[in-house]
Parts: sequence; structure tokens; C-alpha cells
Amino acid sequence: MNIFPRGVAQGESFYDRVNERKKLKQNIEHNVHTVLIAPRRYGKTSLMNQVLYENKTNHVWIDFMTVTNKEDAQTKILQKIGELITKIVPVTEKLKKALEKYFSALRPEIIFKIPGASFSLKLSKGKNAQEEGVTEAF
Repeated sequence: MNIFPRGVAQGESFYDRVNERKKLKQNIEHNVHTVLIAPRRYGKTSLMNQVLYENKTNHVWIDFMTVTNKEDAQTKILQKIGELITKIVPVTEKLKKALEKYFSALRPEIIFKIPGASFSLKLSKGKNAQEEGVTEAF
């Protein structure tokens, strides 16, 4: 075991930060927005990963570093909302139809893969859609 890993600290490599983990857990449970601020390499990502792992929280990561305009941001947010839905919602044919109806303005693309019974949901803006696409998805 490497006590000081070069990348993200996980499992036994992550230790301490008891108060910060407790506070983050409470914020997640109560839907309180939280901003983690520290210089590079102080363990912000490791801390968040550890809290999400310990609490078995369904989540997705959105990396905005490659986003250069509003359309890129909307596309990335819609993609990640689709990924999160597939993690938290059990899939049935009835659900598939409901999702298609509810997200019709976002051109849903629902894909089932058998035999692994995997499922994916892709949301994208229609050609004439405005910002309401992201708001509707949330």
C-alpha cells in the first residue's frame, strides 16, 4: 500500500478528514450545494470520492474543463443526466415509454443491450430547442 499515492487516494490510502467527511455527507443528504476550495493536490477529489463511496451515493462527474461554449455545456449536462438516470432507475418497458414521452423535446435515444441487460439513455437538444432543454431534464 502506498501511503501517499500520486493520484486520487482511495480505500486504505484515504484516512482522516473525519469532520469534513461528516459535513459533506450531511450536505449531500440535505441537498446543500457545497464548494470545495483548496490549492492543487490537497485532496479535494479524493475527499469527495471517499464520501460518495462510503455512502454508496449514485453520482456522475461533469468535467467542464473542455467546455468552450454554452452549447457544449448543455450537451455535457444532458449526457450526464442520462447517465445518472440509468444508474438510479430500474428499467422496464413502461419506464422506457414514460421517459420517451417526458423527454420528447430532448430527442431521447434509449438503448437496451442484451444479454447483460445494460441500458443507456442519451438526451440531446432538438434543432429548435432553447435553454429549456437542460431545465426540463433537471
